[in-house]
Parts: sequence; C-alpha cells; structure tokens
Amino acid sequence: MAPTPSSSRRTVLKSLGAAAALSAVGGRVAADGHDGDDSPTVEELLSVPDELVPENIGFDAEGNLYFGITAGQLRRLPADLTDETGLTLDDADLVTDELPGAAGVEVGPNGDEGEDGGPVYVAGGSSGLVFAVTPDGDVTELARLVEQGSGFVNDVVVDADHDRLLVTESFAGTVYEVPLDDGDDEADGDGGASVFVQSPLLDTATFGANGPAIGPGGDLFVAVTRVGEQDAGGTGRIVRVPVCRKDGHAGDPSVYVEDEELFGADGLTARGEELYVAVNSQNKVTRVTADRELETVVEGDPLVFPSEAVFGTKPGQRCDLFVCNFANQTPEAAGILRVPGVGKDDDYGGDESEAGGPSGGGDDSDDGDDGADAYSDE
Repeated sequence: MAPTPSSSRRTVLKSLGAAAALSAVGGRVAADGHDGDDSPTVEELLSVPDELVPENIGFDAEGNLYFGITAGQLRRLPADLTDETGLTLDDADLVTDELPGAAGVEVGPNGDEGEDGGPVYVAGGSSGLVFAVTPDGDVTELARLVEQGSGFVNDVVVDADHDRLLVTESFAGTVYEVPLDDGDDEADGDGGASVFVQSPLLDTATFGANGPAIGPGGDLFVAVTRVGEQDAGGTGRIVRVPVCRKDGHAGDPSVYVEDEELFGADGLTARGEELYVAVNSQNKVTRVTADRELETVVEGDPLVFPSEAVFGTKPGQRCDLFVCNFANQTPEAAGILRVPGVGKDDDYGGDESEAGGPSGGGDDSDDGDDGADAYSDE
C-alpha cells in the first residue's frame, strides 16, 4: 500500500521515547505559574475526529487560525470563534483538500486591501513540495525540494527581509530557500529553490531539522528533534544560523541550546527575546529564555504529542498560546488547545504576526567590504 503523505515521519515518530541524556548547553528552571494550583489553564479549542490529525497551525493578522491536516487539507477557524471551546472540525472552513500533504503551515504577510490576509504557505511532507494557498483556496505549487518519498519537507517560515521562504527538510540536515516573486504567490519557473544551509548540526540518525523561526535580528533558528541513539536516550537542540543583513546568505550554524528537556523539539516560535518549543515526545511546551535557560510553560494532559505552539494575533489573545495536538498515535486526542495568558506582555512588539525572537541587535551599516558579511551580533 502506498504510504500516506506523512507516513515516513510517523514511522520515525512512533519510535521516539522519553528523553534521558545529559544536559548539554543551557540550564533548566521552573516557569512561574506552572506548579501546583498556579498551573496554567488549558482549554480545548477544537477537536479533530478520526485520523485527520493536524500538524501545524498559524494565525493571520486578523486572528483567523489556519491549520494543516496531514492527509492534505488546509482549514481556517474564523477569528470570532478562537475564543470558544468544544469546537469540532465542522466549525472550521475547508480552504482546500487538494494538497498531497500538509506538514508545515505559515501565514504570509497580508494580501491586497480587502483580502483576509495570506497567502498561506504549506510544506508538503513526503511529497517533497512547497505550496502557496490563497484564502479562497487556490493552490500553487512553488517548488519541489526533494523527490517524493526521498525526504520530508517539514516546515516553513517567511523571511520577509529577503523575500523568500526558508523550508526545513528533516532527513538530510537541510534548510532550503524558495524565492518569492516580488510578493506574488508563485515563484518563477520551478521555484528557483536552492540549499540555504546544510549542516551536521541539523542532521541526525532519525529525525533532524524541524520547526524554523526568525528572530528580530534576522537570524534563523531551527529545532532539531532528536540527537543521539534511541537506546541511549537523547537530546533535542536549537541551532542558530546567522543571516547576512545585506544579501541574506547563511553564516556558520552553531548550537544555541541543547538539552534532554528538548528531546522531541518540533515546532518553534520566536517571541521577544525568547523561543517557544513544542516538545512532542514529552507532551509539553518549553520556553528558551534570552539567557538560554529552559522553562516549562505547560505540560502533561491534555497535551498529546504537541507539534506546534503559536500566539494569537487579535487583541485579547496576544498572550494566549495555541498548541497543536498532533497525537498521531492516539488520533482521538488530536486537536488544538488554548493556554490563556502565558505570554509576557513586554515580549509583544506590536506586529500582528509571530514576530520576535532572540536578537543580536547587529549593525545594518555598510562598513566597506565587511558590510556584505554583517550578521547579527552573537
């Protein structure tokens, strides 16, 4: 039988166990408001029945919540329903069911005046493809990054400063860049995709480069799901890739933080000076502080193999964390959760998007020949 669009990933994820390795880089502290009666409230926004499991979520500027279903659907929950609880898939609009897979979802900058935002960019999993989908459901194939079944095109982030997408592939330690054509949804020709960075730091024996995020300094951060042998435990890591301010090329990747508490690192969101990591195999969301310490934001039931955690964008939800329950082995638990008020007000920069992240505050100035290599400061 032919594999499903995400079956190659599911085979790997099924084998992942709990973390049990040495702490490498960074410390671990308890997050405020986590223990005892002060544990954050977790609400079930929407349940997804049967085996139509969601894997990735993202908001547009108006507060509409888009989510991808691994079987190839893109759906949208209207902004006026994102405060509700107990919703089902029937409450979400079907944008399209014509995708071969939907592993990663990223909402692009607003479209023309009058549009409901978008386009939405979709990483197509084992199909090897990247797509753009308009809010009304028109699907455009942007690029083929790998042949079908030979890799896993996992997640995508918009690099607006350089008019491109950065897309992770999980089995070869690679991040690709897909140029966008002057803001048009479709790139020229075959998409003009090329390797942005490839590194052993992004590659592992099982499942490597996963969620990407861009900090306000412009650098790329990539979650690496599992480092080390399974029978010896393992760690997860976040890799930082400096990005040249002037021409957008990649500098040398380095380990930003690595720890057993990140074993299973999946989706990654940058906010202010911090990163939020969905740690799938440990059923939790972890905050990486500006000092590279690890804080558990929320963990345990009802989180089930969480694959993404993002913040709302409409007023009143900008400190609310929305968590995607991938739950690929227990699909009855699949859905989207809401954790009110866990974000820090001073981390929100006022941009109606997943803005923010660890910033080096580098210099944009042109300093002769060195200007072309000006990265964010370490």
